[in-house]
Amino acid sequence: MTQPVRNGVPEVVATSGPMAEVLDRWRRNVVASEGRSRVAGPVVDSAGGAWWSTPHEFGDEPGGAAILPSSTRRVDGLGSSGSTLVEDSFGDDEVLLRSLQPPAGARVFEVHGAADWARLVERYPMPARWARRRVWWESTGREEHWFLPDYEAVAADHDAVHVSVQGYLAAAGRAIDVHGGATMLAGWSPDETFWLTDDIVIEPDAERWQLRSAGAEDEDEDDEPRWVRT
Repeated sequence: MTQPVRNGVPEVVATSGPMAEVLDRWRRNVVASEGRSRVAGPVVDSAGGAWWSTPHEFGDEPGGAAILPSSTRRVDGLGSSGSTLVEDSFGDDEVLLRSLQPPAGARVFEVHGAADWARLVERYPMPARWARRRVWWESTGREEHWFLPDYEAVAADHDAVHVSVQGYLAAAGRAIDVHGGATMLAGWSPDETFWLTDDIVIEPDAERWQLRSAGAEDEDEDDEPRWVRT
């Protein structure tokens, strides 16, 4: 589990509380955002909205965010792929890494391409036409009845959703046709898994990693920044 540190403060990367409550809050936040964003008129006149199709929605009230925990695999020399392979990176140069232990026999929905993502959305559709209208139109040029996966419904059958590197490269950032409209794989990072179950164990002890340049003192090394455990 990768936790960015910004201005010396670790970012909140998962909402505390029982998963059923977090998922319920996520769904209510999506519904509220959809209702709030519904505006008649040309798409070019509509307000911007959220870009992502990951299971997190921030809500209107303080402390009302619903953010599900995610993980990526460990990579030698990088700490984790989540340190480097990040969509819309904030340019983080410090992270905390914690081991996440999945439940035995975890039921993981695998996304290895656009067809897998479409199948997930069609099986568990969540309308997001208005809240995603402007930002996804700007990205794709299409005005659609947009859909997200209904992660609360997904959780009834699966413990997690994993987007492989292959799946990300094949599907991210483009309109994917589904029954009744379209969807997008947006805001996910390559090899990212979002967990929909309480049956995970996140180790309390963290490794601290920083992005550092090799420095001119070592003539055998270039000055390309690299992740170093500190």
